[in-house]
Amino acid sequence: ILDLEDSVHPEHKDAARLLVQSALREIDFGGAERMVRINQLPLGLADIDAVAPEHVQLVLIPKVESAEQVREVAARLHTAAPDFDIWLMPMLLLPIPSKCAPSSGPFMLDAHRARARPAAWCVRGSKPSSP
Repeated sequence: ILDLEDSVHPEHKDAARLLVQSALREIDFGGAERMVRINQLPLGLADIDAVAPEHVQLVLIPKVESAEQVREVAARLHTAAPDFDIWLMPMLLLPIPSKCAPSSGPFMLDAHRARARPAAWCVRGSKPSSP
């Protein structure tokens, strides 16, 4: 997985995007899947523009909070690489009950501490479909 999100310092996002774009263009990955974890939206949209045309096979979308975000990524992928089938794997932020929750009233962990749950969809042309 080529990571553009948490592993990259905010000041180096543009340089990392170019590095990943070049790696996808120049390196022979053999039979390995070409996966990229983009930044959380809206910054991740610029990542898509850079990497989708380079035959990426799977895009991991971090910290997804709504179906609209997945639709936005799917639409951007179709614009950036209309001739490629690209799998999407949104990492959904789902609040989970804490074992330390008070006995009365609702209690959920902060979003950044919630568990991420993977699921994947394939974007074929302009119509996303589930596996």
